[in-house]
Amino acid sequence: NYSTHVFHGNDKEFWSRDRMYPKLGIDEFISLEKFDYKKKDIINLGLNDMDFFDQTVSHMKEFKKPFYSTVINITGHHPYEIPEELKELKIDDEHTDTLFANYLQSMNYADRAFGQFIQKLKEEGLYDDSIIILYGDHAGVYPTGDKSEEYMKEFVGNDYQFDEYMNVPLIINLPGSKVQETNEIVGGEIDLMPTILNLLGIDNNKGKRFGSDLNNSNESFVSLLYHVPVGSFIDDEKVFRMSNDGIFENSIAWNKNTKKAIDIEECREGYEKAIKSFEEGQIILENDLIDDIIREQENK
Repeated sequence: NYSTHVFHGNDKEFWSRDRMYPKLGIDEFISLEKFDYKKKDIINLGLNDMDFFDQTVSHMKEFKKPFYSTVINITGHHPYEIPEELKELKIDDEHTDTLFANYLQSMNYADRAFGQFIQKLKEEGLYDDSIIILYGDHAGVYPTGDKSEEYMKEFVGNDYQFDEYMNVPLIINLPGSKVQETNEIVGGEIDLMPTILNLLGIDNNKGKRFGSDLNNSNESFVSLLYHVPVGSFIDDEKVFRMSNDGIFENSIAWNKNTKKAIDIEECREGYEKAIKSFEEGQIILENDLIDDIIREQENK
């Protein structure tokens, strides 16, 4: 019984969103074409975050309640180039005009814009009744072998490998709950749905559930499909990177906390689990089995 909406400050065709969202059951997709803007308001891939968030709240206050919204801001996306007048961080001389510096300035701007978004939600009476979830949809600065990798290594204090650049934030705010805790469990975007459903007290009755409720799971595991070969994974203790040649024995692994190398045989079970998960997903997608799974569950 929720009305459902997606906001994105880019053209409606970007990643075929105009065709994808209706098929996912989204009631309304509000893309760049539905915002009031001038050419100067565009930064990088789309509408600047300040104007985007401001106008997003103006739309939200008119929605039928209860509502669900995905809000995709875009100024903090690569190449991280923002106008000089929006830069507020003091950058060391050695980092001036580097991708690393641009990234920091861009994130600082995005952070300020998000703060204004939260304030606007409070002013419009939407904050106190809303679960607010903030996450990064992919990594920021990739280790490309240039100075950026060197700067990031210095910044994080150890080798800048994929478990570092894949480590994106997931912040959940429950207004009025007074819950303040950090959960160190490893997860991925596939875990968002079961986590959110449980917070809302909604039973999953739509067939097979992918992912885990991150607040109530004893298992910390995520299989990785991008930027590293299939079979790679991260769990509570281990980081396993499958070899590019597809041979398990040629792979590498290290302790997630100490960063020290470990015997890859300790990772075989996790590797097999990651492969099985990927193959299962491929079969479901390639044979369009989601509806069949739902019908099977409903008939039980």
